Amino acid sequence: MSKDFLDSFNRSRSGAKSEKPNDIASASYDDLLNGRVQSLLRYEDRNSMAFSIEARVPFLDHRLVEYIFSLPVNQRIKNGWTKYILRNAMKKVLPEKIRTRRDKIGFATPEERWLKENKEKIVEILQSQLFKTRKYFNQKEIVKKFNDFCNGKEYDTTIFWKIICFEIWLRVFIDRYAQ
Repeated sequence: MSKDFLDSFNRSRSGAKSEKPNDIASASYDDLLNGRVQSLLRYEDRNSMAFSIEARVPFLDHRLVEYIFSLPVNQRIKNGWTKYILRNAMKKVLPEKIRTRRDKIGFATPEERWLKENKEKIVEILQSQLFKTRKYFNQKEIVKKFNDFCNGKEYDTTIFWKIICFEIWLRVFIDRYAQ
């Protein structure tokens, strides 16, 4: 990304009123430069390297990104359609079923399945005396909600995943050295 592009974009943002199009533009800019795209690229890189695949991200060519940011927001998102200009450019190039699909997701992980398949081990960790002593958690509430989740109640699985990962991290990197 060129410094001129970044400077001009920052100038146009700083003088803009808080309207929906500017909010979308600002969110896109923030995603690009303040972490979200970097996180996705890190996942893409890690996942591709794990399987010895050389991955490419051609839509992140700086010339294309700068061009897209120069377009009005209604050329990026219009009537509920994301990637509006790209979808139009791909008419008669891609099959309509592909060009008009809206259900594309990135690297989705099967967290729900993993959590449920490993319920016994996870409940063992959550019900442990060590977990109970943590100041960070309400053990009874977490165990109850995790059991509710395993019995079919809808929950955002990332919270359980984060709690388990944090607890294991504490055991490996903190508790081990505390003895």
